[in-house]
Amino acid sequence: MKTHHAPSAGQECANHPELAAAAVCGVCGKPVCAECAVDFKGWTLCDDGQHKALLTDWSVLFDSDSEFETDIIGKNLELHGYATKVFSSRQYKEDVGGQRSEFVKLFVPQSEFEKAEIVLKELGLREGIQATNNH
Repeated sequence: MKTHHAPSAGQECANHPELAAAAVCGVCGKPVCAECAVDFKGWTLCDDGQHKALLTDWSVLFDSDSEFETDIIGKNLELHGYATKVFSSRQYKEDVGGQRSEFVKLFVPQSEFEKAEIVLKELGLREGIQATNNH
């Protein structure tokens, strides 16, 4: 699971369009310059303070480049009573120089992480999934 993502060539900082993006937020994909980038628990984040809270209490259970696949995993967990949060980089991606790199992350509360992994294994949805418990 990646906590650091490189911006597309020519991508600008979402907050400072006059500056080139140095990184993209590992949670939502927002392109940020060196001035805006925040390092937190090994993650590069944007200026959204809610992301720090998210990484304190939630863990990435699924990381993909497919919103459809992530949605299926999330809906199955929700049907089994688990809370989920999904963040996609799609809103910040633009075709720059023909490159388009997207990611989607599905988070579950850290207290439910291990149980949620078991549910996915029992449903046959766990193979090939990369999970990262933040603690």
